[in-house]
Amino acid sequence: GLTLDGVTSTNEKFVIDETKKTVTFNGSETVITGLKAGTYELEETEAPDGYTVVSAFKFTVDEDGNVTLDSETTTGKKITAEDGTITITDDISVISINKKGLAADGVKYEEIEGEGVAKFELTAKTEDVTLEDVECDNKTFAVDKEDKTKATFTGNANVFTGLKDGKYELVEVTAPDGYDRVETTISFEIKNGVVKANDSVFETTGNVRLEDDGKTIVVVDSKQAEPKTVTISKKVVTGNENETESASAEFVLSVVTDGLTLDGVTSTNEKFAIDTAKKTATFKGASTPITGLKAGT
Repeated sequence: GLTLDGVTSTNEKFVIDETKKTVTFNGSETVITGLKAGTYELEETEAPDGYTVVSAFKFTVDEDGNVTLDSETTTGKKITAEDGTITITDDISVISINKKGLAADGVKYEEIEGEGVAKFELTAKTEDVTLEDVECDNKTFAVDKEDKTKATFTGNANVFTGLKDGKYELVEVTAPDGYDRVETTISFEIKNGVVKANDSVFETTGNVRLEDDGKTIVVVDSKQAEPKTVTISKKVVTGNENETESASAEFVLSVVTDGLTLDGVTSTNEKFAIDTAKKTATFKGASTPITGLKAGT
């Protein structure tokens, strides 16, 4: 039978609904007069930009106007009640972007092997949101001097403090050595200091995961397959029809498939030379092992 009938506030944005059971308001300080003895629930629906909300909690007002917090719904020191004043302290937004390797089962992820690290580019896409005042525990974090909405950083564990609410795009520029990078752009939105998890906001076709806390984005790279080796041998047939290797043979290897290059291709043959366009290689010798040829013609 308890209602908010007769309850008032000096806050002009203090609005009681028609049922007299619920009121909405915003602001950093709101004085409410006339709350009757009983139990109430308060929910912070939106935090100041760059901060997280506290969970809904209950409090009781007695006949003398004293306020007591419900211990079952209120934890920690973020909410206090003293002398009729409830104080709510919001935590600043802390978002982690971590790099992991895909485990052999194709589901779990594990630490990156070796000392390789990933390089990322982060871009704020919401109007008037920049990365200028964002702090990062990674010293490689650098905001673009000309465009404050863009920043780059290199590392497998990165903690960002103070990312404002808004939409962002994350690109893995390079993967750690021995891993394939996530080639798609990762789009996500921060609301009330945490990453929104619904599919329409957290979008990627790559292997990217959002932890249950809403504060940790994990970019997962698959291990690169062991490069295959193709050996090109030259033999000649002698007069007695015996085959012997010909060390004087010379070859030109050219890429035919559009978009394919010889980048990363290697050989133990010291005379194996790739041109600057990465489209052609020349070599000489009776037997030349070539490692790292990509699928194509």
